[in-house]
Amino acid sequence: MKVKIKRELIKQLRNEKSWTQEEFAEVCGLHSRTVQRMENEGSVSVKTLNIVANALEIEPYCLEFSTDEIDFGPLYTELRLLTLAITRKMLPLDKRKLPNSLVAVLTLVSFSASYTLLHSLMLIANQPEASFDNPAYLGVFGLTIIFSLVYIGVIYPLFQLKSWARLSMLIICWLFFVINGGLLFIELISITREFNYKYDFSSLFEYSINILIVFWIYKILTRPDIRRLFSTEAKSTSYNNRHL
Repeated sequence: MKVKIKRELIKQLRNEKSWTQEEFAEVCGLHSRTVQRMENEGSVSVKTLNIVANALEIEPYCLEFSTDEIDFGPLYTELRLLTLAITRKMLPLDKRKLPNSLVAVLTLVSFSASYTLLHSLMLIANQPEASFDNPAYLGVFGLTIIFSLVYIGVIYPLFQLKSWARLSMLIICWLFFVINGGLLFIELISITREFNYKYDFSSLFEYSINILIVFWIYKILTRPDIRRLFSTEAKSTSYNNRHL
């Protein structure tokens, strides 16, 4: 059975003892090629690991590859491609050749719309009954639900490249900018007035992330090639309607 090891650490410990690979192999009672493969490939048998650890005067588990050294880059790439592939399955057959950037936006917007509606319903459900006697609260709750439903209502037409859906999503982005920007400003004012080390910065972080995500969505939807994509669809629909 092979185990992944910290080859750079082994090299470092070997160099600290001023051993060449050949000398290290002799101390361990191993073939020099075994040491070369170990330091190049980063994997050995459990038996060899114990021998090497004993020679370096360190516990074997200290030489084993730990999760903090894993390169998550390929995993993120695979997850991104998987997510895009799932979203493409939701697209109409003649829309499958959309740019990855737009598919990524559609994916993110779909999750965001679902979360917004769920969060709004939970917010209303957790309010005390007394709140529903207040017209102001009822108005806010009503606007929240309407906004969430409009947000969700735009998703499928956006998938179908409807130009009005893109414009609606841009308006929604601006609303998110205003709401999260205002909340972020209020949080910053609170921090400057009542700063202490126990302050909960989670809200500050959440609003900042929201603004960055919305900015990214807005930037993609206003890109010239994406604008042309939606305008082309609008012209194509208009042409088909005139010739039916």
